[in-house]
Order: sequence, then structure tokens, then C-alpha cells
Amino acid sequence: MDRRKLAVLALFSALIITFTFLSTRVTFHDTHEYITVAKEMAGIHNVNVHSGHSFVYPAYISFFVKIFPSMYAIKLANVVWIIAIVAMLAFSSKSFKPLLIFITSPLVWWLSPQITPVLPAAFFFTLAYLSIKKFERRQSTIWLAVCGTSLGTSFSFYDLPMFLLIGAFIILFFYEKQFKHFLALSTFLFLGIMPRLLLDYYLFHNPVYSIIRFIGSNISISQGLANKMPALANMFNIGYVAAIFVAVTPLLILSYKTDWKKYLREGLLFLLLFLFFWWRAAPVDGLLQSAGRGVKYFMLFAPILFLVLSTRINKKQILLGAIASVFIIMASVSGYFIEFNKVGGGFNFFGENRDSQIAQDIYWISEDGYQKVVASGAGTFYAAQLFAQKPFIFWWKEYDAAISNKAAYSKINYNTKYSKLHLLEQLELQATLNTKPNDFSDAEFVFEKGDEIPAGFELEKCYTILCIYKNTKEQND
Repeated sequence: MDRRKLAVLALFSALIITFTFLSTRVTFHDTHEYITVAKEMAGIHNVNVHSGHSFVYPAYISFFVKIFPSMYAIKLANVVWIIAIVAMLAFSSKSFKPLLIFITSPLVWWLSPQITPVLPAAFFFTLAYLSIKKFERRQSTIWLAVCGTSLGTSFSFYDLPMFLLIGAFIILFFYEKQFKHFLALSTFLFLGIMPRLLLDYYLFHNPVYSIIRFIGSNISISQGLANKMPALANMFNIGYVAAIFVAVTPLLILSYKTDWKKYLREGLLFLLLFLFFWWRAAPVDGLLQSAGRGVKYFMLFAPILFLVLSTRINKKQILLGAIASVFIIMASVSGYFIEFNKVGGGFNFFGENRDSQIAQDIYWISEDGYQKVVASGAGTFYAAQLFAQKPFIFWWKEYDAAISNKAAYSKINYNTKYSKLHLLEQLELQATLNTKPNDFSDAEFVFEKGDEIPAGFELEKCYTILCIYKNTKEQND
């Protein structure tokens, strides 16, 4: 790799790490889950964690937390995957253009502070693509091994999206290859999945625990028992469609220049993935949720897309795209597009915002010596930025289950009562998320300013956003 690329890689690494470290925003889709599970694995137990995804990424982050227990360690563990993708693009292509398109993509900068396994999954999926192209040119088994292992590892880190990506990849890039090549790929793919299976077995004595848990979560969503699924009509929200194009890269408008006959397989892959994620990331209750939840999925195949786009885009067009990207990045991270109407202000990435104020409040609650608190919502939301063992933060639903004598948080029941065939057996599947006993004696209660406070709670102390309450009703009883 020439010195110019090394210089660009070094400069970009310094800028993206600085950008990530200076960001005070922590709240993104599922970030609190990954952070709290990683801290639990690192020995910081201040909340009962929840996870509906693979445990591989939190396990990876936990090594950094053990060395330096702070949010900076978590951010560094996350952002190195972006740097790794940049290095891979620089090494794999003689051209500067894929590298320049990637480092100026608004999506890259927007994702850099976001703790998500999308980044390692994108790295390994891109590595699989580069490896299969090498295999097709050289017919060396080692590249087939790298391809299969990379595909499997991407699934070790991430869940449902990788089913689609891996399946589409195998169909499009192996339909003309010999069966022995498919068998070899499958063998190495399984080796790549092994870290996930082994970790699940180590944690739960069940090698497919996280897979079962994730499938159950998606069944509950599809049945309307949990989060809503995006409506098809919301796919055509003008703001949402524009957000996709400007987030990935403004240069997408020049995709018509690409020789899609030469890159037919890649084109079909992009089309399939784009349509799926366009629907999957569509707004549910407005652009805010989609922007925070779904646009990140496009990073899974963005590096490959940039490699293909770069074949017919000149440096002048890349420069114009980079200038447009700078304005898009500045507007998006300043919270110009998205406002959050809770106490604490907008969703800006830097300076004082809701996340930074809550982090400060949690710090002072810990310093003031509170041992146990019940949060008014999800305990992980508040525990994510707490690196001390105390206070222990309970979820509100834990407290509600205890006072209501609930044996389970939720139950899923699926059966085949409807059938056009006269079946001998009737299939019925059940899954239950059980509660567990907790001790709420001497626990204080945390509400946010502006929350509706239930009867029987008396204000004890307020911070910037959070307030401590006592349950006077239980004391009187």
C-alpha cells in the first residue's frame, strides 16, 4: 500500500476516533442492550440485562471494558471496525476512489458513536466478497476458506439481516460453481459460526440460545405482541427515502453510470438488500424511529456498493460528493433533522444533550450513596452509562411484576387451529418470559422531570433531569 493511502488512513483514524470520543450521544437503537451486556460480562453488575441478539459483540467489547471501564473503551472497541473497513478498502483496491467514497459517507460518521454489531458484520461480509472475487481469479482454496469463515463470523456477530445477506450471497456467487466448492464453503461457514455457538453454550449450556431468543422476539413482533412492524405505505415517506440516499452517499445518484452488465450479481444483491432494508427500516411512528433504528442496516453492504460505484465515478464527482456530505454530516449530528421532545433537548451528537445530562445525573446518584433504585422505564437505559456497581437499577416492569404477583412478563402462543387439511395433530408452540424474585426493600424510585408520578410517591431530591422519590405508600403499609 502506498504512502498516500497510509497517510489518508492515519488521518481518517485520528479524525473518526476524535469524533467518536467527543460525541456525548449514546442513545441509538439497541445500544443500551449491547453496552449493559458487555459490562455484565466484564463484571459490572448494576442492572438485570436484556438481550435478544448474539452475545459475541458484547463479549468482544467486554475485553476493552475490563482493561479500562469507561464509555471511551466501548467507543474505541466499536470504532476500530470502521477503521478496519477503511484499511481493507485501501489494501484491496489500487484506486483511491472506494476509500474516498467510504470516508466521506455520512453513514460512516453517523454510525461511528453508535455501539452496534452492524460494523463487524459489515467488515466480515465485505471480506467475504473480496475473497470470493480472489477465488474466482486464482482458484485458490484459501480464499474460499476466508470467504466461508467470514460469512459465518458475520452471522456470529449479527442476526436476521445476515440470514438474508448470506443466503443471497451464496445463491448469486455460487450458482455456477462446482458442488465441491459449495461444500467447502459450507464447512468454513460453520467454523465461522462456532464462536457464537460455543459462547451460547458457555453462558447458558445451550448452543443456540441466542438464536432461539432472537427468533422468539421476531415472532412476537410479527404477531403484534411487541414493537410494531413498519407499514408498506411508510416506505414512501419522502423524508425517509431522501434520508437513505443522503445517508449512504450523495453519489448514489450517479449509480446509473455503473456497468451493471459486468456487475450483474452485485446489482441483483444490492437490489434485493435495498428493497428489504428499505421496508425493514421504514418509519413506524415517524422519521425519528426509522432514522435511529434502520438506516444503519445499509452499512452491511455499503463498502461493496462503494467498490462498484467507484468504477465509473471520477475524482471531481467524488470531491463534489464529499463537499455535500460534509454539510449533511454537520446537519445530522447537530440534531437539525431530529428533535427529541423529552426533557433535556434534542438529539445532537455533541455538547450538552439528553444523554450527557442523564449520565451526569446517574453519576451524582451513585456519588450520593443510593444503593438500589427502580427506574421509571427500562433499567438498561440509565445503567448504560454507569460504570460503578452501585446503585443497582431495577426496571419498572420488574417492580410492577413483583407488586402484581406476575409469574411471567409475557407469553407467546402459536398454533395451527386454521388449516385446510384434516390434520391428526394440531401444532401448538408456547414460550414464556418468566419473572424472578427481587428484593425492593429500601429501594428509591427514579422518575424524569415531566413524568406523571403515581400516587403514593414523595419527592426526595431532583437533579438536572432525574428525580428521586420514596414510596410512602409501602412505608405506611
